[in-house]
Amino acid sequence: MQVATTGLVLRQVKVGEADRILTILTPDLGVVSASARGSLRMKSALFSATGLFCYSEFTLTSGRSHYFVDTAQVKKVFHGISASIEGMALASYMAEIAAELSPAPPEADAQLRLLLNCLYMISERHYPCAQLKAIYELRALTLAGYMPDVLACAGESFTLTLSRAVCSAPTVPKKRTISRIWTTARCTPCAISAWPRIKSCSGSKSRPRAYRNFPAPASSTRWRIWSMG
Repeated sequence: MQVATTGLVLRQVKVGEADRILTILTPDLGVVSASARGSLRMKSALFSATGLFCYSEFTLTSGRSHYFVDTAQVKKVFHGISASIEGMALASYMAEIAAELSPAPPEADAQLRLLLNCLYMISERHYPCAQLKAIYELRALTLAGYMPDVLACAGESFTLTLSRAVCSAPTVPKKRTISRIWTTARCTPCAISAWPRIKSCSGSKSRPRAYRNFPAPASSTRWRIWSMG
C-alpha cells in the first residue's frame, strides 16, 4: 500500500554501495524507517530529496518491517546548517532528540513544526546556538508531556532539571512591571504572596491567586523563557 506524506530526514545509514536507510519524521505516521534504494547514485531521482535534514514529499510503500521510498521531491533544504561545526552538531542533537521521543500523530505534527523552525533559525543564524538549544529542549519536552516546573523554587541553588527549576535569589526585588517572556529566578509563589516583606524563600508550595504582578528578575539571577508559539 502506498502512502503520500511530507517528512524531515533525521538520520541516514549507508547500506551497500548505493542504498540508504532513512529515519523520517512525518506528521501523519510519526517517526518511520524507510529504505531508499539507489539514492546514493548521483543520477538517482532520490539523491537530493533523501539527504540529511531535507524536508521532502515522499511516496512510501509499506513493507513487513519498514517502508520503501518510491518517489521523493525536495520542499526545503537547510544549506546554512553545514556552514559551521556548531550548527551541524546542534542540528544532529535536535534530530536525535526527535528520533528518541518518537512522537505519534497528532503530536508528531507539532514536533515536526518545532524542529523545522529551529533548523531554519540555525541555517539563517538568527540566534546563537546555545540559545536555540535551550529553546528546543524546553519546548520539545513540553510537547512530549515532560514540562519542567518553573513556577516554584525547589531548593537553594539555581539549576534546571527535567522536572523542576531551583534558584538562589537572596532577596525579593521591589515591585516593578515585568515582560511576558521574563520570570524571576526565585520562588514566585512566595514572592507574589508576601513581597516585599519576605527576605528569603520559604519554600511554600501554595499556588498564587494572581500572576499579574511578577517581581522583576535580579540582573544576576534572571532566566529567559521563550515560546516558539
